[in-house]
Amino acid sequence: MPDPAAPDDRPAWLREGLARPDPPAQPPDPASEPPAEPAGEAPRQPSPRRPAPVVTWTILGVNLVFLFVEAALSGSARGLVSPSGGALCRLGALNSAAIAESGQWWRLFTVMVLHAGVLHFAVNSWALWIFGPVLEQLLGRVRFSLLYLVSGLSASALSLSLRHTELAVGASGAIFGLLGALIAFFLRRRSHPGSQGQLRNLLVVLAVNLLLGARIPGVDNVAHIGGLLGGFTTMGLLDLAARRRDLEALAYALPTAIAIGLVVWGVQTFTGGFNCATGLS
Repeated sequence: MPDPAAPDDRPAWLREGLARPDPPAQPPDPASEPPAEPAGEAPRQPSPRRPAPVVTWTILGVNLVFLFVEAALSGSARGLVSPSGGALCRLGALNSAAIAESGQWWRLFTVMVLHAGVLHFAVNSWALWIFGPVLEQLLGRVRFSLLYLVSGLSASALSLSLRHTELAVGASGAIFGLLGALIAFFLRRRSHPGSQGQLRNLLVVLAVNLLLGARIPGVDNVAHIGGLLGGFTTMGLLDLAARRRDLEALAYALPTAIAIGLVVWGVQTFTGGFNCATGLS
């Protein structure tokens, strides 16, 4: 059992699930009342300061740096628009053969910082900027970082196991995880004012993006679904473990274990293909 005297640094929604009602009004103490505002002026209320979304900014910055590295390794300015496959492979694109045959498991993560050109980067960055700061404020920086990584790993694992992906890049799998986390958050609170509207909007965004992914060549919808499920599961378990800090690690451990199982299965069922790390089939 957790120590009730231990400090709880979780955000309020994780500690309590819902905000507590306001405390009952107490009789005013004239000695403690602040001086009255001048007549005709509304009382000034201090505006709450939200913590800066440092993790979101960091992810965006790292992705931007790798975009220019891709262009440099591609050998020309055109690499900024359409980087070469060789450059993407050298930097860690998802390649099933390199993982299954060469043991380059880090590609399950490095795929998240690479993009197929500036347009791909811009679209993913916009989505990350929409969802990232909201969840970073709700969860805090460490928990948000773990959610992002678990979602990205889940995306890579499902793509590897079901598609035996030859070459893939992009942060979209992890970003779909953020979308899944927000859906899980509002789904649990759908009976509260405003939550149904938020949930409906998120589901529309999900449906539109999955439909576009099914129609646009080269889009890995399997990875998107993997990231979505990873983020949804993690947030759902965080909510369930809100009052049991000793169970919080399960929220990250369970989807991670599932992802590792998918990777192992994908490697075991891999029958061969282009290994971009060696250039051999």
